[in-house]
Amino acid sequence: MKKFVKKRNLILIAIIVLISLLVFLTNFSFTGYSVYETNYYLYNLPDVFQIKKGEEFFLNVDFDEGYKFSDNTGLFDIDADTGTINFVPGEIGKFNVVIIVLKDVNDFHYKLVKFVVVEWWKYFYF
Repeated sequence: MKKFVKKRNLILIAIIVLISLLVFLTNFSFTGYSVYETNYYLYNLPDVFQIKKGEEFFLNVDFDEGYKFSDNTGLFDIDADTGTINFVPGEIGKFNVVIIVLKDVNDFHYKLVKFVVVEWWKYFYF
């Protein structure tokens, strides 16, 4: 009888661990946002953002005062004054985006960032 109880407890623990791992790998976010910091200085932006299709994505790019923000993509629009990116991706794919901050023609900075949009069940797997 003791062996049965020990075996049953081990099976229950294994099931709990597997469920916890599954939740961890497939759904980091319960708030509706992909799991990333929401504020980055331009040069500290990660090179790649992997985000879920159909899930709201929010990011605020920061830079010195007096600069305007722009990008080269139709995937989203960056707010020119605040550097805020907020969108719900509707198509799957890999998108190379240049985020630009500009004060005048001789004073600009940029960062190349890849946005990888995946189905929820492929999240965090390349």
